[in-house]
Amino acid sequence: MLQVFLNGFHGDTSATFLVGEVDQKGVDLVGATKEAMHRAIQACGPGVPLNTIGQIISDFAKMNGYTTCREFSGHGLGRQFHEVPLIYHFANDDDMPMMEGMAFTIDEIIKWPDEWTVVTKDGEVKLTIVLSDSVG
Repeated sequence: MLQVFLNGFHGDTSATFLVGEVDQKGVDLVGATKEAMHRAIQACGPGVPLNTIGQIISDFAKMNGYTTCREFSGHGLGRQFHEVPLIYHFANDDDMPMMEGMAFTIDEIIKWPDEWTVVTKDGEVKLTIVLSDSVG
């Protein structure tokens, strides 16, 4: 994830990169996630309800044998980090219309159908972050 704070405004972005040998199942999941994001972006525009994003991602995930993630969401960008509106990536009833000038992230996450979750039994989120300053 890349986070930026510029002239009093917060923003962030992230992307998934395949590293090393990745099996076809993993390649397909990453590809489907990227396609779901692009489909959701194409639907955005003034007057479109925010829940359109979640519906598109949910429908696409289901059509391809995946599920959606309810543990994380996209968010508004502005003077506060991760501000409203929350952008849900699953079917929901948030029919707030998108407005001209609105800035938000679509942090789509889709999962295999086994309902794997990013939260462990003890309720803690487990992340692996690898930082390196070496090139090679």
